[in-house]
Amino acid sequence: MRPILLQGHTRPLTQIKYNKEGDLLFTVAKDKVVNVWYSHNGERLGTYDGHEGALWTLDVNTASTLLVTGAADNTARLWDVKTGKELHKWLLNDTAVRRVMFSKDEKYILCVTDKQMGNKPGIFVVSTDPETNYEVVKVIRDMDSKVTVAGWSYYDKYILAGHEDGTLTIYDWKNEDGNYIYKQVKGAHEGLITDLQLSTDGTYFITSGKDKYARLWDSSTLDCLKEYKADTSLNTASITPTQDMVVLGGGQAASEVTTTSSRQGKFESRFYHLIFETELGRTKGHFGPINTIAIHPKGKGFSSGGEDGYVRIHHFDPDYFKFNYSSVLLSISDHTTRTKIQNTNVDPVVFGFLLGALIDTNIVEIRQAAELRLDSKDGITSDDPRNIQVDTNFLQDRIHQLKQTYPDFEPVGWYITTSTLGFDDHIISIHKQVSSIVENPVVLLADLDFVTEANKTGRDVSIPIRLYGQASIVSTENVKSKGDVEGEKGSSTTPPIIKVDEFTFAQIPFNIELDQSESTVIDHISKYAGDSHYSVSLPSSALDSDPNQDSITSGPNGPRKKSNMSVMISTQKSAIDMLVGDLKILSRYVSDVIDKKAPVDEEILQMAYNICCNIPTFTTDPVFETSFLEQQTDVLILDYLNTLTKNLDIVTRVIQKANPITQLLDPKPKETPGGKRRHRRDQFGDIAGFGASSRLMSSMRRL
Repeated sequence: MRPILLQGHTRPLTQIKYNKEGDLLFTVAKDKVVNVWYSHNGERLGTYDGHEGALWTLDVNTASTLLVTGAADNTARLWDVKTGKELHKWLLNDTAVRRVMFSKDEKYILCVTDKQMGNKPGIFVVSTDPETNYEVVKVIRDMDSKVTVAGWSYYDKYILAGHEDGTLTIYDWKNEDGNYIYKQVKGAHEGLITDLQLSTDGTYFITSGKDKYARLWDSSTLDCLKEYKADTSLNTASITPTQDMVVLGGGQAASEVTTTSSRQGKFESRFYHLIFETELGRTKGHFGPINTIAIHPKGKGFSSGGEDGYVRIHHFDPDYFKFNYSSVLLSISDHTTRTKIQNTNVDPVVFGFLLGALIDTNIVEIRQAAELRLDSKDGITSDDPRNIQVDTNFLQDRIHQLKQTYPDFEPVGWYITTSTLGFDDHIISIHKQVSSIVENPVVLLADLDFVTEANKTGRDVSIPIRLYGQASIVSTENVKSKGDVEGEKGSSTTPPIIKVDEFTFAQIPFNIELDQSESTVIDHISKYAGDSHYSVSLPSSALDSDPNQDSITSGPNGPRKKSNMSVMISTQKSAIDMLVGDLKILSRYVSDVIDKKAPVDEEILQMAYNICCNIPTFTTDPVFETSFLEQQTDVLILDYLNTLTKNLDIVTRVIQKANPITQLLDPKPKETPGGKRRHRRDQFGDIAGFGASSRLMSSMRRL
């Protein structure tokens, strides 16, 4: 993700914003200059000249025809985007204009004015209609602390405002009684609220503050939905429209930047998971605090403006759109990688807890992994294990948050990365503390540096992961050996029992779940290409048949069941048909409301608006189209590869049985240094085979 560096300002950036299509980027700074750029290559189109003071804010309308700006020269100005002509100038309150924003219907502009020289701060709503001479429609001054940031709620029904003292307020600006405060939350942040940005549909919004927190809020109730903690003060926060992420920016105060390196100043853009609140990564580049961040409206990238006077445009790599948070191993690997990069530790030790469900008496399904924190200053490397203190309050909070998203999951254990894959005093110390919250937790030990060994030897290396349970709850009679798991002949052996202090651990066998597209294809191949009596092609009638019916055709061995792929396709087709019918009903209702043939129901209109915002289409969302076609190609290529592999295997076995000469030509399996025959398959499944398939798919995509 190599950025494009824009050098069009000589002083710190104050706000940047994309237009609706995302092809233009507007920027303002304290140097009196308004710039507009092409977002795909960073070429500057031009400037809007006229302000006589530092610029604080800007906004552009949906059609990219009007631009509004606010500055320290005590004016807000309306511009023609195409010609750069100034259409109108508002003198509001004789103070600086700190925030401006078009309403959704673009009939009004919200303007927030500063407090200075005895003038009270205020919120002004002005008209964009030239026939009314751009009149001031509403003025709100009923506030104990000045407003620093503000925005319209959905349908422009309310005004959302953040204050200097950390208060959040919903103003009912259409109220004729003069009591404009609809809802208010004191202490939403400890101190100044620095930014407020809404989601695509306006039903929730995010705020940032100098207290090192960003928080997600419900636009109607002001309920705090999520909280994101950073290690530095925050100046800006934004919500990505396609992935479940938020991007935060900030850094050490500008007055102290000259005495601090960029690394110590923490001038990075931080990515957090929207739901799980965990930090996913950082983007460096600025050598001063980040003052403003804007996300591309279609989620293709983001831009940041800093105290250093530079704008950096980032276009996301394809891997960003393939991000999947649900994989346990990917979460642990990501945790390790981030810790290694941030702390420059060659071999970091990280740990966290595991969330899952008890399927049967002796079967546990692990579905999520999340990080844990330590109260110890020395971290997990402390010489004295007694100094390692798990932040149990943080653990309980994270479990509570995850259970809101996954109510059926319970904490089942914890994980730690270690090169020895064995127990020591540090691990036992952590296990004792986790056991006080999670009953009989399992322990997952992982060595994620195994790839280095594979690269050095050039051989396939099994994923070095071990799962342990306390022997008191693990039935050693039912634990199978590796040979039993793989279906090989031989007697079952007792798993290793490890006794440390008062704990007795037994190793537990496990399976790793494959990717959905791979498992779907395997199931489809096993039912359609696994029997030489059957045709490989999927019957066309499968798309229109009853998805609940088990058989679709008959073969020599009797009726065969549908594969998951055929059931999934037919189920999705039925769901899409129902969705199309519902959309037609909503479309007719909206048309009748416009024609004044039906009464206005705000709840139904809000639902229709949310649907329009959230349902992607091929014609309006190229990111969705690309992702969909890539997944479809993956499934088709895997289908072909598995079909060829399985049928080639059948042909080879037939030839070997029919021609005894081939038995002489076929060498025996090679012996490994350990004396055992080397098998391609291990207890985790044909992972190496699927790796080759993935590499082949990448090559075919490039072709």
